[in-house]
Parts: sequence; structure tokens; C-alpha cells
Amino acid sequence: MTRKEAIKFLSEYQINAISKSEKMNILLDFWYSYESDPEYLNKELISYLSTHDFDDIEFYSDFFDPVVILGLKHKNSILNNKFLAKNVSIIRSAEIKVVGDEIDQKVKCPCCYFYTLSSKSNYDVCAICYWEDDGSHEEQYSVANQNSLSAYRKNFFLKQDKTQLEEKYIFSKP
Repeated sequence: MTRKEAIKFLSEYQINAISKSEKMNILLDFWYSYESDPEYLNKELISYLSTHDFDDIEFYSDFFDPVVILGLKHKNSILNNKFLAKNVSIIRSAEIKVVGDEIDQKVKCPCCYFYTLSSKSNYDVCAICYWEDDGSHEEQYSVANQNSLSAYRKNFFLKQDKTQLEEKYIFSKP
């Protein structure tokens, strides 16, 4: 199975396994994501997203599922092939191998070294360590993160099991 197929399969499975409040959180995070993948959404949904704000929504509706799936696909794109294969194999009850470029245009987070960012020094927030990549360097104080990069990294890895993270996400040695 290709990496893209595995990510799509897992995302479509997950949307049926999460609560409406979890879907609302993903919808909030990815409200404007349709712009990068408009062929995935129908014209009615694109029109709605273009003419409304998130604050206009009182209750979650399945109408928004395509945006949530985009959000899940984005979140799952940082998983490594081995972890994807393991999860798809469990769901399908059959051994699945996932192949394809894991990095695929993602940029390494300067804090945790996992491939999670879409660009460098563009204020993207890492989905793993939550470092906002403002372009600051090791000992330089980052206003956005309220710490230096090296101190933030040290604190992050003190609280995390690096081996467990490496089993799940795409990692690069520093």
C-alpha cells in the first residue's frame, strides 16, 4: 500500500472513531485548509467556508467531515511508514506494508528534529513539541515560545520518551 493510500485509509477510519467535540477541534484547526486541497471538497462546502467564520457554527455536522479528514490526513502525514503499516494492519486484520517517501516536502522541526513543518522559519507550529518556528536559534530568546530553542528542547525531551516518539514519527538525527 502506498503511503498516501495508508494515510487516507487511516484518516477515513479515524473520523468514524472520534467524538463530535474532537471533530470540532480539528475543524477549527483546519478551517482554511480547503485552499490547499480544493478538489477534495464539494463546491457547496467551499462556498460555505468562504462566506462564514468558525464562530458561526453551533453544532458539528457531517457536512464538515471532508475538512476534518483533511485535518486528519495532515496530522497522519507526520507518522512514519512503519507506524502507519502497524495501524492499518490492525484495522484490516491483515499484514500491510506501507511504502513511499516519508519526508515528502516536510521540513525538520529545529526543536525536536521530527519532520513536521511545511516550511522553515515561517511560524509553523510543530505538532509534536509545539515549538513555533520563528527562526530563532539555540540560545536566542524566542518571544513566540517564551524560551530559547535549546532550553525548550531540553524541557521537551525531559518530559518525553524519545524512543516512543521515534517509533511513531519521522525523525532525523540532529
